[in-house]
Amino acid sequence: MTQPSRLPLIAICCLCLLALVIAVGAATAAGTASEETEGGGFPAQMIPVDNSSNYLSQTPENVTRESHETAGIDVATSVETDATRLQGSHEQRSLEQALSLSEDGTAERETLELLEAEAERLEASQRSLIAEYSAGEIDARELLGTLVQMDVTAEQYRTLVETVEAEGSTPQELEVRYSNLQAAASLLPSELAGHLDETFRSGAGAPSYVQSGEESLVVATLDGNTMVREALLFDQHAPGEPEQFGAEDRSEIRDAADRAETLYPWVMEQSSPEIVGFGNTSVYHFDTVHPHGEIQSYLDGATTNPFYETQTKNALAVSMSAIEQETENDLRLSVEYDAPTGPMLIDVRQAGDGDADQIDLYVDGSHVGAVGSGGDLWVPQPVGSFEVTAVTDTGDTVSVTVTVV
Repeated sequence: MTQPSRLPLIAICCLCLLALVIAVGAATAAGTASEETEGGGFPAQMIPVDNSSNYLSQTPENVTRESHETAGIDVATSVETDATRLQGSHEQRSLEQALSLSEDGTAERETLELLEAEAERLEASQRSLIAEYSAGEIDARELLGTLVQMDVTAEQYRTLVETVEAEGSTPQELEVRYSNLQAAASLLPSELAGHLDETFRSGAGAPSYVQSGEESLVVATLDGNTMVREALLFDQHAPGEPEQFGAEDRSEIRDAADRAETLYPWVMEQSSPEIVGFGNTSVYHFDTVHPHGEIQSYLDGATTNPFYETQTKNALAVSMSAIEQETENDLRLSVEYDAPTGPMLIDVRQAGDGDADQIDLYVDGSHVGAVGSGGDLWVPQPVGSFEVTAVTDTGDTVSVTVTVV
């Protein structure tokens, strides 16, 4: 009988990271999270935003590194992702053939076991990648390129799951495990990775922000006025730990919905998201469109907090809460800002008879873009206090220091 091939996708982009796997105690994570959210309160891992969607983020004291990176053309990453997609198409065809010949669920079972193992390996690679960036062993550009490669690999695995569901005859005892697989942290879809993949191909030069903790990663980028943001907190994910939702005679889904209302009150008021679970896991997902954009959040019933969140948001729809300005060397620099890791607006203009043809913008020394002879630029706001500097091609400068209490 023809069997599905062994899916050598991980070898394309991330086997080299497996030696650096971080062993994390899930029980410790669950205990820490339950202490921080005792009584179902608003957790320290959420950044509140007035009149808009809140953000999942690591607590400031646990941020190990943050930086800005202007993503441009990355030929190497594009070649790797194309190769991975080509390999994925081959694996899908092989699986379709195996499913057509399998009458006893053998192909479905072997595919499931292989995908479960690959999901674990991919998560180990994600954790190792975060650790490398946090330790300063790789820069933001390498991190972003590898994230894109990993997401393309995960995309191929999700396609194989869909292929089994569409064309296979999955035995009942495997259905729950296939559903559980869709809640695996390493296989969750990434809006950000798709956006970065396009940027690497076009060289659009989008400003990106990267923040890491020992077990967390936040990445945000802006394409014009649209912010694309992603947060992954492994320390808020505790698979296998006792679930807190559904105690006594309550419904797990109802408790998850109530928790989402505490975490994202503005979003829940502005929309009616459907919350779903996966198999017998304690992971719950909601996806909804609201007046400022779209949000997807994955809650862990053991920690009662989100561990993965993706957002797209129209920066023009968000009201900035503060502004700092400075005028020097015939340059006027303004910085409008609101919540950390969200969008902020930098505006620089030449006063008098300024004759600069290009003005470069920097956040804490990292180049985030240029505005010609003057203009504005949306960039992600870092955590805490920071400095924004404008430098003209004629050598004039002006800086604004933003102090966040």
